[in-house]
Amino acid sequence: MKPSAPIRVTAAAAVGIGLAARGLLWRSRVRRSASAPTWVPPPRGAEPSPDVAVVVPVLAEQPRLDRLVEHMRDLRAAGEPVALVLASTTREPAVPGLPGTPELCDRWAARYPWICHHQVDDPAGMMASQLNGVLDVCSRVRESRYVAIYNADSLPAAGTLSTAAQIMDRHPRPVVVQQHGLYLRNWHDLGTAPPFSRAVLRAAAAWQCRWSLGFERVHALRSARARVAPAARRLPAPFAYVIGHGLQMRLADLVAAGRFTERFPNEDAHLSVALAARGVAVVPNPHWELADSPDSLRGLLVQKRVWFHGPAGALRYRRDLRDSGVAADRDLRLPAYRLLHHAICWAGGPLLAAGALLAAGPATFAGVLAGLVVYLVPANDLALRRAAELSGLRVRPAERLEAALGAPVAYALHGASAYWAVALSLRHALLGTAPGKPRTPMRWTADSNPLEEAL
Repeated sequence: MKPSAPIRVTAAAAVGIGLAARGLLWRSRVRRSASAPTWVPPPRGAEPSPDVAVVVPVLAEQPRLDRLVEHMRDLRAAGEPVALVLASTTREPAVPGLPGTPELCDRWAARYPWICHHQVDDPAGMMASQLNGVLDVCSRVRESRYVAIYNADSLPAAGTLSTAAQIMDRHPRPVVVQQHGLYLRNWHDLGTAPPFSRAVLRAAAAWQCRWSLGFERVHALRSARARVAPAARRLPAPFAYVIGHGLQMRLADLVAAGRFTERFPNEDAHLSVALAARGVAVVPNPHWELADSPDSLRGLLVQKRVWFHGPAGALRYRRDLRDSGVAADRDLRLPAYRLLHHAICWAGGPLLAAGALLAAGPATFAGVLAGLVVYLVPANDLALRRAAELSGLRVRPAERLEAALGAPVAYALHGASAYWAVALSLRHALLGTAPGKPRTPMRWTADSNPLEEAL
């Protein structure tokens, strides 16, 4: 039976009020996390930090590799304990007349003794295979006390690795250190897109900064306060995500958590559940990572579609980790449902907002729309301004206005990526195939690297 008009209008108004309340809560979280101090242990004087094996999986990285090595060389010169481990793959496509990434890795490893290179046989085509392959064969990794995972385009600031090593060195209890991202490195490059795309892409970058500040950082701070800070209560660590880059941890803790899964495409989401179930706290690194945001609408949809598979697989991760003996089912239950809740909100939020707008009567439509605007714009704008301050970037008022105007469309595409992911999952289930994990297509890499078209 179709609900009566008063019921539909009342339900729509309730959704609008709920969206506005959630938006104000997000804004409060962004403000707190941007200013909250991250506990760092006092330095141990002149004692050097132990070496950190920085593992970087590489595939068609010609435009990035030289910059990565030069940056790591500068970090070592500044006293950072860097041992760079490059993990290439046999999946590297060949382009006539262009040196492959493995060849470039060999050149750098021959030049610097603190760089080593391993090519991993990777028929499954997963980054996790590259990482696990290096863990199996690289003596540099086994000899280092700590391991850090980064992407080829990551440029951690001076002090990032030594601070992470200090935090882990001062805590015999298992902890991992997570560096969170500010997705504004290519903010000005987004200005070259057409006006409509530019507004949506800048809104998406602001949304990702909001997520990093108001969700990932907030939950990591709670996890650290519960288990690491001097006045910590010895309670189970709250669930906090780890991300597949900017992650620093003890090799022994990674092995105990099952390493990087090769049975699911989103190895970081799987690892998040494993670490939480084992009571491992996630400590935020006080240094932020400056990262890129998608520079095309196609790239935005592909990236979010791939990311959605992470939380959507929460219940499968629970079964997998239970059956493999990584953790007991009673310890896996809460982290798995917390992760699944993220997928439900991701797919359900835009659908609920659209339904409320369609169900609203003339008198309540404006109110529901205002609730959606309050949910999106204030928290996004605050996150954008705080991220710009933390990264030293100047964001002009006109650019903030663009991001505000593009927020509703970016939010709709955020939901569409989830529905696309669900449709692809159903298709793979019917065909009996495994979902892939494509790289985010970026205009600048496609223009500068012919291999991008082959991937």
